[in-house]
Amino acid sequence: MDAGITRYGPYSSRGFTPNRPKVCVLCHKAKKGQVEQFLVKFKDGVAAGGDGIQPFEQGFLDKYHLGGIDFEFFVTENNSAAAYRKAARSAISSLGPGGQKWDICFVQIEERFRNLPNAENPYLICKSELLTHQVPVQAFTVETMELSTYSIQFALNNLSLACYAKMNGTPWLLKSDQPLLQEMVVGLGSARIGDSRLGSGQRVVGITTVFTGDGNYCLSNLSRAALFETYQEELLDTLRLAVRQVRTDTGWQRARPVRLVFHAFKPFRDAEITAVKEVMQELGEFNAEFAFVHVVEDHPYRLFDLNQRGKLDKKTRSTKGVLGPNRGLFMLLSEREVLLTLTGFKEVKRPEDGVPRPVLLRIHEDSTFTDPVYLARQVYAFAGHSWQGFFPCDMPVTIEYSAMIAKLLGNLATLPGWNPAALIGNIGWTRWFL
Repeated sequence: MDAGITRYGPYSSRGFTPNRPKVCVLCHKAKKGQVEQFLVKFKDGVAAGGDGIQPFEQGFLDKYHLGGIDFEFFVTENNSAAAYRKAARSAISSLGPGGQKWDICFVQIEERFRNLPNAENPYLICKSELLTHQVPVQAFTVETMELSTYSIQFALNNLSLACYAKMNGTPWLLKSDQPLLQEMVVGLGSARIGDSRLGSGQRVVGITTVFTGDGNYCLSNLSRAALFETYQEELLDTLRLAVRQVRTDTGWQRARPVRLVFHAFKPFRDAEITAVKEVMQELGEFNAEFAFVHVVEDHPYRLFDLNQRGKLDKKTRSTKGVLGPNRGLFMLLSEREVLLTLTGFKEVKRPEDGVPRPVLLRIHEDSTFTDPVYLARQVYAFAGHSWQGFFPCDMPVTIEYSAMIAKLLGNLATLPGWNPAALIGNIGWTRWFL
């Protein structure tokens, strides 16, 4: 994907607006000089030297075919949540009523902010203030700014990808295996929300939908979350809205078959499956088949390649990924269970990480579509579809994005004054959660 964007630009480059994004930058005044240097690298690129990979030599402007970018700084007096809130509100009010809104806001934070209670976390405070005014937010840490030239090029490459997607750009699409079939994939992911990283908290479920249109997989613009105890009702409402949206946007036809595939972090209950089928009968227009797939992370199985000698780790000069299989290898355990490797030996980062763990796919017995090879290949494809970075994920984006949505919306809900209705506006049509 990275090589394709570098060579040809992003998928939506010809019709993408704005061609010259207007960006506000929130940072601590003591870090402003470092932030300026960081943003120059972001805009113009980084040349790491040598004959190795140069993923961000072009910079954001050339890589994503933009005409320019305008930064405006709003500094904070200190690192408190109150200071960041004040800077965020200054950025919002600076444009005046009816003025051009910010296309995105960059927020300089520190790694330690993640351990603060939500109400004292500058990042969450800024996220709440700016999302309420339809402005997506991209944070970066002081620790990232201090990376070596070699390492920072990879961080900037991933950051630029997320920024483009947050501004409603489409970096790339995935080809669907059966473009003649009307298909929708619904993902369920979860996150535990507490006052801080050490809090016990409660479980929140996020919901992501993906559909096929013109032979491509397209991420839906519906981003929902609900408490674990009440998520079934939210899932059914999301399904109704998603089917209606896709029917309108892509012209689903009554005579053509529809396939609904569900990826979930937990086993499906019979009551949930019955409810989903009743919703489709309620819509009354499509002859739908169903696949309910539980993507299991915690299981006793492993996959090994006895001929795999691994690869050399340049930092430690030791070998990593020994006995690890290639990414995409899968094994049928039964007609309804598949072991699938989403990260292979090449994706092992450190020798001590050992052999990558596969996921176990379990197809519920009430599924009317049960092709395990098709479903395994689909999960594999979605694991390489994240717009948060160019490396494969260890979970499909149907679940990965859902978990991100659950975590952010769950944490934002703990802040006084947060209104989830803000996402009903234009911001809800972007990848604000990346």
